[in-house]
Amino acid sequence: MPGWVQVAIVIPGRLSPGQYETLVGRLSETIHITQADIAAAGWDLTKNIERFVGTISTTSAAIGKFAQEIRDWATKQPSPPPEVILERPGRPPLVVTTASDEEIAQWLRE
Repeated sequence: MPGWVQVAIVIPGRLSPGQYETLVGRLSETIHITQADIAAAGWDLTKNIERFVGTISTTSAAIGKFAQEIRDWATKQPSPPPEVILERPGRPPLVVTTASDEEIAQWLRE
């Protein structure tokens, strides 16, 4: 039985509601999204952080599909494309848009 891990997915910077909804829609096919909202970045209310929380299977196929969906979405965004970052308690953040599938898999399984 595959393991599941809960992660927060963070996109620093400003996205249009359409960009954000498109990403959430694409990723909802690969992860179970449990929360999606827009929050302020610390005390700097001039910067928004789009953040959502979900669980993802730790199988190689699920991780590969998840990473590919993010990369496909990022390449269709205006230059420079936004970073997509994974966060978990006790783990350093991981920039998915520049990480390899192997790095993502290792990060999720640790």
